[in-house]
Amino acid sequence: MLSGNAEVSCLNKDHSDSNDNFVVECEKQEKGSIITGATIFYLKSEKLNSYMYTSKYNNFHEGNCGSRCPIIGQLEVSGVSSKNANCRWKVDAGVFIEEDYSEDQPEKEERWVFDEHEVKDTRDTDL
Repeated sequence: MLSGNAEVSCLNKDHSDSNDNFVVECEKQEKGSIITGATIFYLKSEKLNSYMYTSKYNNFHEGNCGSRCPIIGQLEVSGVSSKNANCRWKVDAGVFIEEDYSEDQPEKEERWVFDEHEVKDTRDTDL
């Protein structure tokens, strides 16, 4: 670890363990609020009780990773014990929800709502 902070990892569904579980904590949003691309949130590890963190000062380069390093230019993501500005996240792009819309079925509105411990898909329920 470049930073000396706690290591975080997330594996795929076939190799998952309790270290992969994170709680979404939204900033400045009330329970039941709709999450948008502007929503600022924190990711807290359930098991380690730490917050996902990154900093531009913990980047991989040839000096700390080697000349053939496949992750040069990437930032280290780690866990820290308390929230700070480097623990803030937001969705910028790349969140896609796959749904089969047939011609016989009207398109459903996609709504995602922040609950105290998770993000819930509420497309089939009333808010």
